[in-house]
Amino acid sequence: MTCFMMSQVSPLNLQLDTNRYIPTLVFPEYAVHPLAHAYSYKQRQEMPEGKVPRFSDIDSEKAEAFLHVSVKATGEGTWLPPEVAINLLQMYGIPVVPTLCATSARNAAKVARKLGFPVAMKVRSSTIVHKTDVGGIVLGLKSARAVEEAYNNIAARLKELGREEEMEGVILQPMVSGGQEVIVGMSQDPVFGPLVMVGLGGIQVEMIKDVAFSLHPLTDLDPEQMLRQLKSLPMLTGWRGSRPRDVNALKEVLLRFSTLIEDFPEIDQIEINPLMVFDEGKGCVAVDARVLVKIVSKEG
Repeated sequence: MTCFMMSQVSPLNLQLDTNRYIPTLVFPEYAVHPLAHAYSYKQRQEMPEGKVPRFSDIDSEKAEAFLHVSVKATGEGTWLPPEVAINLLQMYGIPVVPTLCATSARNAAKVARKLGFPVAMKVRSSTIVHKTDVGGIVLGLKSARAVEEAYNNIAARLKELGREEEMEGVILQPMVSGGQEVIVGMSQDPVFGPLVMVGLGGIQVEMIKDVAFSLHPLTDLDPEQMLRQLKSLPMLTGWRGSRPRDVNALKEVLLRFSTLIEDFPEIDQIEINPLMVFDEGKGCVAVDARVLVKIVSKEG
């Protein structure tokens, strides 16, 4: 590339030969930007292709039957109930927190005793996406009485908002702490198809927006490349004296997540938020998940 910083200049026509032209630009930054992209593209071309892994412990036929029965019960084009989404992840070897549902305050107390205190309670709904916005999450419930009160309070808040009909009960889970919150997701791009995402999770994800994307399906090399794009990577590898998190377990979750997407093209969107990544060697666990299924029928 050439750069001619002149206030008045006629368009130049520089050629190496009859088929190769030399770009001429006025400002240096106009030349640097395309050169930087060309360098990145060349690096990408020279990288190893990697391999798409398959996991022998996955029973895709069982998962397919489970998913289709669940969709038939809830309807297409809606978010599946959280406990259904969690169970689907578990079928693909992604660690999940035990998740049970309840449809009354008394039933919720009974379920909480079964799980063991303290528990977390979240509103169960196929239409309420952001539970915190409606006061639909209560954490650290330490007794049956506290669970019953929390259930009634969630129901009362939704009634005040005129959304009481959207409450389909609650889900209860044992409290999980000590991990770094990460988000893993997939959305459909009209050109490239499924895009797999990973980034800093929790309720701050939409504000911070520190996420990385990769084309599906993921190879065994893609999780490492995705994580290296995150500004928040030091929070996983160790920062200012904090202990490193189990990055290898997170990479495996990404690969299993991609396998799930590959097996079920009818999944339109899917998200794990948060995925709690614990200290190095201690794994990770999915706490909440959402799955939107667009079409359930398959040819043949």
